[in-house]
Amino acid sequence: MYSTITSKNTSTTKTLKFEDGSVQFRQRLAVSILSHRPLLLRNIRSDDVENPGLQEHEASFLRLLDRMTNGSTIEINATGTQLRFKPGILLGGDLEHICPVPPPPNNTIDG
Repeated sequence: MYSTITSKNTSTTKTLKFEDGSVQFRQRLAVSILSHRPLLLRNIRSDDVENPGLQEHEASFLRLLDRMTNGSTIEINATGTQLRFKPGILLGGDLEHICPVPPPPNNTIDG
C-alpha cells in the first residue's frame, strides 16, 4: 500500500505573483507550467492609456499553452491588465498554431 501525504504549505501550491505586468511574460508562464505552480500577473500595461492589458501576440501564446496542456485555467480580467493562470498537464503529440501578424512598426518622426 502506498500512502499520500498532502499539505497546503507545499511549494507546488504557492502562487507565483508578479506586479510588473508583462515583463518576461513567456518565461513566467513556462516556469509556471514546469513547476506546476499557479501564476498571477498584475499591472499588465496598466499605465498605457491607449492600449492597456494583454496584446494579441500574448493572447495567442496563452491559446497555444491552453492547447498544449490538459486542465489549464486562464482567467483574464475585463481590462486585460491581470492574468491568473493555473497550469495543467503537458500533452505530447503534434500541434498546429497560427501566430498573429504583428503590426508594422511606426516609422514616423513626431516633432
